[in-house]
Amino acid sequence: MVLNATLRAVLSSGITIPDAALLHYPFGERSDSTLTESLVGANGTAVNGLVNTSGNWFNSYAEVGDGVDDYGKLTDWSEIDFGQRLTGSWGLALTISDYTGSGNAVFLGQADTSTPGFQFHIADEHAQTANGNVELTMIDRTGSSNHQVIGGVAINDGGTYRIMVGGDGPAASDKVMFVNAVDETSIARNDGSQTGASNFTVPVTTHARNRSSGVDLETGCVIDNIILLDSKPTTQDAQEDCDNQPWS
Repeated sequence: MVLNATLRAVLSSGITIPDAALLHYPFGERSDSTLTESLVGANGTAVNGLVNTSGNWFNSYAEVGDGVDDYGKLTDWSEIDFGQRLTGSWGLALTISDYTGSGNAVFLGQADTSTPGFQFHIADEHAQTANGNVELTMIDRTGSSNHQVIGGVAINDGGTYRIMVGGDGPAASDKVMFVNAVDETSIARNDGSQTGASNFTVPVTTHARNRSSGVDLETGCVIDNIILLDSKPTTQDAQEDCDNQPWS
């Protein structure tokens, strides 16, 4: 499926998201602890300390974490079988801004056990790529511990970056990562194909990793406009998605 074949309008201003979207967190203005999901109502309600800030963001607002104890939980990824999609066709896009660290930083993270099942992060002291590079880590849950790390480029200069990742099969070579619409994909680690990805019974957190034992690796940055997709993005998809961000 080509994501750019049809666009779904979500705001009266004409800003759109791909028709292939499964879940969308636009992070608009809020006055309570609810992070609104705009497509199916899968609202994350456990906001811990995040600041809802106005600016040149997708829905005029984004979420800021202080890197100490701030995070927000995004519920119901299990209800769209996102874990099963990770062995087949899927995509994810988000905006990351104002990050200046160099390691042990997680932008989106979840682990059903003690190790990350799905973790979108900056390379840490166990870096598979250069420290400061954005990485996506996935660990198989069948007991084989197949471990894949898809790497991108450094995003720790305080700039604003639109990241789009995805895949169309269980092998590391099936994955892709775009940074501001440029294909920056590198396979940093590949222990084998994914056959039993995380089932997301533990909610994904923004600005941190959520493990069965609790939240850790909180990250100070701005996060905006998270979209989960039902197919692997193409170069054109990434370009259209990046062009559609107000700051682009």
